[in-house]
Amino acid sequence: MTGNPFALLNAAARGSLAAQRALAQMAIQKIVAEPLADPEAVVREGLVFARLAAAQGDVADEGRVISLLAFHAELLTGEERAVVLGEGMARYSRLADRGDELPGSQFEDMVAATEPAIVSAAVQFQELLKEGEAVA
Repeated sequence: MTGNPFALLNAAARGSLAAQRALAQMAIQKIVAEPLADPEAVVREGLVFARLAAAQGDVADEGRVISLLAFHAELLTGEERAVVLGEGMARYSRLADRGDELPGSQFEDMVAATEPAIVSAAVQFQELLKEGEAVA
């Protein structure tokens, strides 16, 4: 699904998974194609739609969120970076718990090589993600 971003926004607001995915993908494409654009603003917008799509449970959508979070972390430093990486680790951990690991490093290797602040943020995000699922 490609096309008018405003039409996609209307569809995404009404719960269209295809529109949510398309808007998240448009953000990724913009980041790659236009290095002079404000990458942090673009990645934040993409994350909104990627998270909405991922909330519906598809592993590929969750992978898109994790990828955008990893890119976002490259733009940040300090505590902000730890928080973003913490969310990524929490999401990766949940996939591993479900048996849906993404390609790449094993989760245990990631945790072993990660700063304590990031692991702490990941634990907090895991709880928030669990609470969010209970609401649905």
